[in-house]
Amino acid sequence: MKQFALKDTNLIVSELALGTSNFGTVVDESRAFVQMDTFFDMGGRLIDTAHVYGNWEAGGDSPSEETVGK
Repeated sequence: MKQFALKDTNLIVSELALGTSNFGTVVDESRAFVQMDTFFDMGGRLIDTAHVYGNWEAGGDSPSEETVGK
């Protein structure tokens, strides 16, 4: 996967991002870890996450970010 320097930073990011809106809800923790590991192994270095992802589930309190953080 192509990577490039993010302008005006010291960061190297991939041209594709891994979306995580369903992590901790539709995508359980073990499957999320496999997806993140595979993405990283393929050169991925950019993850799309937000504190509201998964909050639509009953009792949801940032389950996506909780999963990514683990």
